[in-house]
Amino acid sequence: LKGVGAGNDDQQSNPAASASPIQRTVLSSDFVVVTQDVSVNDATSKKCVDQTVSLAQGKVTLKLSAIAEKCEGDRIDFCFDEAFFDFNGFRVPYPVPFRLLGDEARGWLDTTYLSDNLRISKGNKGTTFVLKRR
Repeated sequence: LKGVGAGNDDQQSNPAASASPIQRTVLSSDFVVVTQDVSVNDATSKKCVDQTVSLAQGKVTLKLSAIAEKCEGDRIDFCFDEAFFDFNGFRVPYPVPFRLLGDEARGWLDTTYLSDNLRISKGNKGTTFVLKRR
């Protein structure tokens, strides 16, 4: 799913909905595209929540990957386990020791609205995600 602004399909994300001032600043740029892939239904694959932030028309990306630990009702509990930058095919690890962070690497998403084309979720830090299917 691709991030969109609430009520405005031309905006990639809704920066006012973020609890983080850094995140609000980055996401308010027209040059940033945020996508979120949630895979929790397929019993044969890894259950995960992946967030990708793309810059420079996709030539630079930051990918954050998390394991979906528990899915009950509208909530997905997850734990970040990997992150990296990709500079036009050259991969560089994101220097965050997720295993050492313990509960700080954990989070959750509550889905408040879901249709075939749109998902609205709220994260554990207060960020509202408004995403449309790619």
